Amino acid sequence: MKSLFKPALLITIIISVYSIVSCNKDHVDNSNLPSALSPDADNGGITLPDGFGGITVKSETGAARHLAVNTNGDIYVRLSELKNGNGIVVLKDADKDGRADGDTSFGNFTGTGIVIKDGYVYASSDEEIFRYKLDASNNIESPNAPEKIVTGLTKGIQHSSKSITLDNNQNIYVNIGAPSNSCQVQDRTPGSPGQDPCP
Repeated sequence: MKSLFKPALLITIIISVYSIVSCNKDHVDNSNLPSALSPDADNGGITLPDGFGGITVKSETGAARHLAVNTNGDIYVRLSELKNGNGIVVLKDADKDGRADGDTSFGNFTGTGIVIKDGYVYASSDEEIFRYKLDASNNIESPNAPEKIVTGLTKGIQHSSKSITLDNNQNIYVNIGAPSNSCQVQDRTPGSPGQDPCP
């Protein structure tokens, strides 16, 4: 990635050379994990500490913002810009080598938030939250007909994207960003002071 503040165009999964089981033998079910992953020779183009390796799962996904990984290994990538008319890309790894063998996309809206919980994929636009039902094979049942569960979220001129998360009590938490960067006299200008009070 060129910058932490720009959308990632390369999805890289970092894997530990050490077994996950060594971290907590009593609570980790690794029966569905690939038995042997081979990191890229260049670790996906990033520098990593000793003992870690990187695999490029898929390059050129689009303007990636957030991602969520399902229990079967499918990766859902949330795009901030539509690609081929869709804002969510699903990466599937059929041969379990850590690299996507194919992708599909759905969701004709941009946004940031993506969460998988209790058989649903939740995705947010800048003003709404949708959910998609997963079937028994972990595929989206109706990709063109999501259930709209939240509407009317505030959309500001800046920081309008909505990150989301869910708890275990059927609550959804939505991040509503500030309408400016500290109400600067000259917005997004280094050294420009904030205004007090903010107009």
